[in-house]
Amino acid sequence: MLPANFVKDKSNYDELKELVFDESLYGVWLETCNETPRERQMFLEKIIEDIEPDGSYLLFAHLIKEKYVNNIFTTNFDDLLNTALLKYYDTVPRIFSHNEAALYINVHSRRPNIIKLHGDYLFEDIKNTNDETMSLQENMKKKFEEALSVCGLIVVGYRGSDQSIMKLLEEKINSSRGNFILIWVCDGKEKLHWRVKNLLSEKKCFYVEVKDFDTLTAVLWNKFKFLPSIDLKKTAEERNTKYYNHIERAVLQTDKRGIELSKLATDNYEKKKYKIALEALDELIALLPSKSELYKFRGDVYDDSGDKNKALADYGKAIEFKPDDADAYYNRGILYYNSGEKDKALADYNKAIELKPDDADAHYNRGLLYVSLEKTNEAFWDFSKAIEMKSDYSEAYNNRGILYKNSGEEDKALADYNKAIELKPDYATAYNNRGILYYNSGEKDKALADYNKAIELKPDFSEAYNNRGLLYYNSGEKDKALADYNKAIELKPDNSDTYYNRGNLYNDLGEKNKALADYTKAIELKSDDADAYFNRGILCDELGKEEQALADYTKAIELKPDDLEALNNRGKLYFEIGELEKALDDCNKGLEVNPNLDTLNKIKTLVLKAIEEREKKKTETKKAKPQKRKTQRKKK
Repeated sequence: MLPANFVKDKSNYDELKELVFDESLYGVWLETCNETPRERQMFLEKIIEDIEPDGSYLLFAHLIKEKYVNNIFTTNFDDLLNTALLKYYDTVPRIFSHNEAALYINVHSRRPNIIKLHGDYLFEDIKNTNDETMSLQENMKKKFEEALSVCGLIVVGYRGSDQSIMKLLEEKINSSRGNFILIWVCDGKEKLHWRVKNLLSEKKCFYVEVKDFDTLTAVLWNKFKFLPSIDLKKTAEERNTKYYNHIERAVLQTDKRGIELSKLATDNYEKKKYKIALEALDELIALLPSKSELYKFRGDVYDDSGDKNKALADYGKAIEFKPDDADAYYNRGILYYNSGEKDKALADYNKAIELKPDDADAHYNRGLLYVSLEKTNEAFWDFSKAIEMKSDYSEAYNNRGILYKNSGEEDKALADYNKAIELKPDYATAYNNRGILYYNSGEKDKALADYNKAIELKPDFSEAYNNRGLLYYNSGEKDKALADYNKAIELKPDNSDTYYNRGNLYNDLGEKNKALADYTKAIELKSDDADAYFNRGILCDELGKEEQALADYTKAIELKPDDLEALNNRGKLYFEIGELEKALDDCNKGLEVNPNLDTLNKIKTLVLKAIEEREKKKTETKKAKPQKRKTQRKKK
């Protein structure tokens, strides 16, 4: 048995590398030479840490970047593949090396997954002894099985001596009823474990002889003829330039004043002392006038301090100095969106996503913009994309749930609201939205529970008070409804819907003047609210304010030309005040929409009868002979 401190003597490594990494002796040697998990981890780390990916890894990484391969399951501990992706292709793979994290693997993701079935050399929990590799941990096994159920498997550089892997593959081959295919790549069939040879006798399994991994990547290149999507030399030169620019900046910042200014700006920004932070940044920019990061930082400060125009100017300046700064486009896009310049916001979000396609936040914000533009399909795609990139994106689930609800897909909406709440149990908005869904489907108890939870989590949540007030109102609990409406208005005095709802309640309570005031306030806040005009029209009609009632019905019809109730009410009022032709016109317009509407047909009958009687009276008047006109006599 080798001494326990063998792992500390690096001179022994080279002579043992080949032997240690022989699959048949691998676990035995590691356990014999290094008794504890820490010693084994340290041993592997010292062997692996200095290895750099060679050309074959660069080609294979490019294959992954171009989406030919998305899921890589490996028993290796090294970081060669993810290093190649990050270092040369700016592609960020998801790395899963722990059983707990494996539960969240999305094998359908467009971003590459590298799943280290036995762990990562940087951590002590790697599985490397014979006993440890007898079986896969539960989550790792589950995800491997899930991937095998939807994808074929190509095995490279593995001879089949790992009990845990082979057992799973045997089970898959024996149970599979689908189109699962196994392709085993190796440099000699005779070198394979007997279990692999048995597998290869199955119809769904194929053997491909390739000398080594370098040869395989060359074969794949010749097969797919993929060309590099980036110029590695150019990229390296650009990064070299950025590096020296940063060195220049660092040199400048060694000046005591530069260091003080940087700290002063950062500290005061965090404390929301914007004036001091801006003064420090102004001086820093004077020292370093071409540093885009400083303009972007100052843009953030201006934005938070409320000076949107200066923030826009600074984000523009940051983009001028660094045209590939996705974050600057993203931040400017938010500003444009909040200021109502939606076309400019969309252009900036598009550019941010072009530069940084895996930015979940950019997709989410563009989704919100598409919602405001009533582009539902585009919004749905962006919210779904954000969820794909960031599986715990509760806000994206919530907003996609709203889209499902609006399109009538209540079950999918409920699933998304549930997921949002599962991911973020204190998400008041999701509870409120789920409450609306429950309320609309008649599950008032569940709706009330969700509204209560939303208010508990967010006591200043005006919309939740308004929604709970509406529930109370329709349940006959008018005192509670009034209390909730009052609270909602106290918290958010510019919410027209709450004034409208409270107006309805006051009207029911017989407090007509208060109802009139609330409808008027709702219209003041939301001038295109047809329902508020209609309800105020009814109230004015009842109060004898006929001119105002007519004006309100007319506005409601202007906003909603097919509003049968408004046409009915205005037609009836025109009839009552004797404007028969206008009444008849409203009846005809309404009956064009619904020829069978009883109320309009009755009004039309009365109007036609009144017109007939009026014409009859005119005729009778003409027939009557008038008396002769008297004239004064004049003296001649």
